[in-house]
Amino acid sequence: MSTRRAYGMDLRERVIEAVNKGIWQLKEIAKLFNINVKTIYKWRKKLETTGTLAPKTGFEQGHSHKITNLDEFKNFIKENPDLTLKEMAQKWGDVSPTAIGRALKKINFTRKKNNLAIKNVMKKKEKNF
Repeated sequence: MSTRRAYGMDLRERVIEAVNKGIWQLKEIAKLFNINVKTIYKWRKKLETTGTLAPKTGFEQGHSHKITNLDEFKNFIKENPDLTLKEMAQKWGDVSPTAIGRALKKINFTRKKNNLAIKNVMKKKEKNF
């Protein structure tokens, strides 16, 4: 997951102000403010179309979690422990197998097989002196 942050409003305003003054070329402004020329083009277009230079917000929310009631989901898993993720998704309704897998991870449920009936016992070789 990326930890990039948007450029601040102060920088955006100073860059656009420098562009509007027209003293320097865009390449020089980009070099002065240590940004890419494409960024300046994007900010100009954003200002023309939306009237603001403010960065987008609210898009870094992650997955839209369809399974929100984890207690109910735990009970569902206890009642249907042998189903595959696909079968669980169909039975739960309106979720994907991936969403089921994420919910299982949240409740710390593992899908690994644990064959306790079969033990692999290795015998140590006796040393003959």
